[in-house]
Amino acid sequence: MAPQFELGLTSDAALKKLKSYGFNELPSAKPKTKWQIVFDIVKEPMFLLLISCGILYGILGDFREGLILVGSILVIIYISYYQFQKTEKALAALKTL
Repeated sequence: MAPQFELGLTSDAALKKLKSYGFNELPSAKPKTKWQIVFDIVKEPMFLLLISCGILYGILGDFREGLILVGSILVIIYISYYQFQKTEKALAALKTL
């Protein structure tokens, strides 16, 4: 007959770990407003570079190129915001589990 092995932690070991590490849950953070999310997206170095290029196009007189660049930046900001919202909803669903 094969030997029986006990798997997992004992109740005492589990209680010790619970006291030292806390519950196994995601940390809760203060929810961000829409404008905070957009600001976090825009302050990325690549966005700042693209925005400055759009402004530079305008200063140099190529308004069409500047508008196309700024328009594409707005589309990317919208997509990033949408993905952030989906991620937050997924995290909220995980917390309820």
